Amino acid sequence: MRRVFAILPILYACGDAPDDTGDAPESCEATSNPLLEIAQYGPYGELVDGSALLFGNPPQGGAPYAPFSLRISGMDQGDLGMGIEMEAIDSDTQELLGTGSYTQRFLCSNTGDNDGTFVGADLHMRFFGWALEDLDGRAAQVVITAANDDGIQVEASYLGVLERE
Repeated sequence: MRRVFAILPILYACGDAPDDTGDAPESCEATSNPLLEIAQYGPYGELVDGSALLFGNPPQGGAPYAPFSLRISGMDQGDLGMGIEMEAIDSDTQELLGTGSYTQRFLCSNTGDNDGTFVGADLHMRFFGWALEDLDGRAAQVVITAANDDGIQVEASYLGVLERE
C-alpha cells in the first residue's frame, strides 16, 4: 500500500498541462485620461453625491474611521507605490473632519470587473478629535487623490452624508 501512495505524486505530475486558452488580461498602462474610482462596501460607481459616508469605530480602538476601496485605471506605476491623500470637509462649516495619507502599492488586476486596473487594500480615512455622535448626519465633501512618482495625479470626490455603521 505504501508503494501506491509513493507513486501517486509522480502520476499526478505526468498529467495533462492546464488548458491556457483564456484571453490575456488587459494591461495597466497609462492613458491620457486616468481615472480614480472609490467605493465603500460595494461596487464602484455607487458613491455619488448624496450617498452615505459610512463610518464607525475601528475594532482595535482609536479615532472613528471610514474605509475606502480604490481602483485606478489609465495610470502606470501603481505597483511601485502611489501617494494617496484623503480628506473630508464639512460642507456647511468647512471644518476638516477626516484625513488619511498613505503610500500604497497596487496590483494590476487581471480578472472580473477590475481587469486592467490597479486595485489595493482598503484605506482608512480617520476622524481625529471627533466623537461618533458629533459626526453622524453631517454632510462632507470627500476628496481622494492618487499620485505616481512621475507627478501624474488623479482625483475622485463626492458629497456624502456621514452615517454611523
